[in-house]
Amino acid sequence: MKRLMFWLLGLGLVAIITLGVFVFYSSYHLKYKLENAGNELLKEYAQILQNDEITLSYSPLSCSGIIYIKCQIPQIQAQILDFDLTLSNLSSQLQSLDTQSLKLAIQAKLSLQDRSNALQAYATLLSPMTLNATSTLQKTAPNQYTHHIQGTLDSKNLTQSFQAQWEGIAENLKNENFWVYLSSNKMLNDKIQYQNLTLHTQSKDFSNALFQAVQSQKAYKGLNKQGFDTLVSFMIGILLQSLQDSPHYTQIQPLITQIQNFIIGQTEQINISIQKSSSQDFFITPNTWDKITLDDFFNHYTIQTN
Repeated sequence: MKRLMFWLLGLGLVAIITLGVFVFYSSYHLKYKLENAGNELLKEYAQILQNDEITLSYSPLSCSGIIYIKCQIPQIQAQILDFDLTLSNLSSQLQSLDTQSLKLAIQAKLSLQDRSNALQAYATLLSPMTLNATSTLQKTAPNQYTHHIQGTLDSKNLTQSFQAQWEGIAENLKNENFWVYLSSNKMLNDKIQYQNLTLHTQSKDFSNALFQAVQSQKAYKGLNKQGFDTLVSFMIGILLQSLQDSPHYTQIQPLITQIQNFIIGQTEQINISIQKSSSQDFFITPNTWDKITLDDFFNHYTIQTN
């Protein structure tokens, strides 16, 4: 009996060591693939954005950990017109993983800088300071998956909660393990179709902060809050007037009116919901998303606000 127990313990120890070596090897292999794929994705995104005159610079992505792998990019900066949008300490940590699904926790710090400094007051006001989100991918068919993301963007005067879901079709996924596919750079070629998006924006004295930013501009030094509200209402009125002949006016008008009320402080929150309303598929790719027109959008989606 003692000899049997000895052999069982020995076999158990061997199994534990073997499993440990396998997990370490698999983890190392996955981290290596994630780093290569992530850096290749960043390179390809930079090339795509360059076509839209957006310059993307970034630090290399690196991954660490054995079971709960964490990948981090110290800094990503996008130069858009006169503005620099910077994401610092962007991290993505693996929360769960199997052959059919993947869940990540995402965090980052953000800042928006106006290189001309003319609009820095607005950039500081509108720029989120932190991002916290979770991202879940679920394989639903041999070559299809869904992607759900939800989180918050927090700044001094705004808190924004969001969630979005879309489905993807990946021809290259048919003969591959799901997480192996996700650790490749092939997703740039996937066709995706958005299902829904909701955005909840909560004011933290946003209207007064925006008024003060406007008042700090030389042209508006003598402006009071009542004058600010009148100015905003006048500009929104002109915008709505210009859109009256649009076939989508009935959907656009409530959204713009809600934004007006939010800006002047008549409401402290905005809820926006975008839902796919058409049974017809509307898949896009990175090469076609910038060709979408308003007609394309409203033929497949509806917007609701409250």
